Amino acid sequence: PVGCPHGSEYLLLTPCEALYLSTTESIVILNESKEIIPREELCRIWSGYNAKFPHKYQVYKHFRGKGYVVRSGLTYGGDFVLYTGDPGTCHALYVVKVVVD
Repeated sequence: PVGCPHGSEYLLLTPCEALYLSTTESIVILNESKEIIPREELCRIWSGYNAKFPHKYQVYKHFRGKGYVVRSGLTYGGDFVLYTGDPGTCHALYVVKVVVD
């Protein structure tokens, strides 16, 4: 990724994964000045790219809370796919499409 020195380690997360992990205090997200970006600001930024983001995040958080492994469902025509175990060793049981009225 841009800005990562050669040979450095990095973690590439979706916006939903990043926000979820920041709310559980598993990660912090920093700006270029190394200051923590508040979660409300992250929501505002990501909602600017995808108006459904707040709804998608609530769905993501719901299923993570139920114990599912949640991954992108774009390949299958949905927003998410849900696994009950390691995605490398089992098939997704559900495809989830977030619909906003």
